[in-house]
Amino acid sequence: MYPLSRIRCRWIVSAKYDLFFFIGSVGFTFLFLAVYKLLNSMFNQGQHTLEHAFLLFIIFTALFDHPHIFQTFSRTHYDKREFSRHKFIYTGGIVLFVVAGWAILATNVWAQWAELFAFVGFLHIMWQNKGFLSAYKNMNKDFHPLDNFLDKWGYYAMFFLTGFWYYTPEGGRALFGLIPPLIF
Repeated sequence: MYPLSRIRCRWIVSAKYDLFFFIGSVGFTFLFLAVYKLLNSMFNQGQHTLEHAFLLFIIFTALFDHPHIFQTFSRTHYDKREFSRHKFIYTGGIVLFVVAGWAILATNVWAQWAELFAFVGFLHIMWQNKGFLSAYKNMNKDFHPLDNFLDKWGYYAMFFLTGFWYYTPEGGRALFGLIPPLIF
């Protein structure tokens, strides 16, 4: 394919930052999943509750999601041009979001909404990963046909496998009987 002497990696921010926040976040996700499973087995006899999952989400966000939060605020509220283009979304949209949250809680159907939000969150993460893949491919001029084929089908395989795993009866275990359940 390419001689090793010609391979040069370019990073979005820097090697340390990209590896820690963009690639290392996958490891943190599995670490938090393992902690969640462990705590559930210790205190809930293995019964999963949305309250515990939500608490773990809040802790994860507070500890590890700073780049995402700060980049969102710097892009939206501190970028005058962007803020003026989408003023309602960044002001009234936030108010509507909070009011909608209260309405969902008041109607006592938040569990159903939580499933929908989890699915939308899954789509958000997958689209974000596709963006990272495209950024690295463009920055590194990684357009060899075999690379494109492997990247494209690797991405789509993970997109659909993850979706089937989380959003099918029994967590996709019947579909993926060959995958050891480990902590899942």
